[in-house]
Amino acid sequence: LANLYRDGADKVDWHADDEQVLGLTPIIASVSLGTSRKFRMRRKDRSLTTTDIVLNSGDVLIMRGSTQQLWEHEVPRSKVVKEPRVNLTFRKVMPTG
Repeated sequence: LANLYRDGADKVDWHADDEQVLGLTPIIASVSLGTSRKFRMRRKDRSLTTTDIVLNSGDVLIMRGSTQQLWEHEVPRSKVVKEPRVNLTFRKVMPTG
């Protein structure tokens, strides 16, 4: 998947990549290119505070194991971000049948 964030107005709301076709414990790799953006994580049960990670150009974020079962993530809006960012996400789709 390729996502373009034109500036800080573009965002992705809270979600988990927990689609059935990804399997129970998917491995998801995300490559950031362009301007830095905040990547935010929180537990689905809200038992912990939100964790913010700044992803810079060239950074690779890997989510695996029970991450998608227990956590959700977002890329929030930012008034200070004026430059674009491209995010490349790699996910393995499990065969059906």
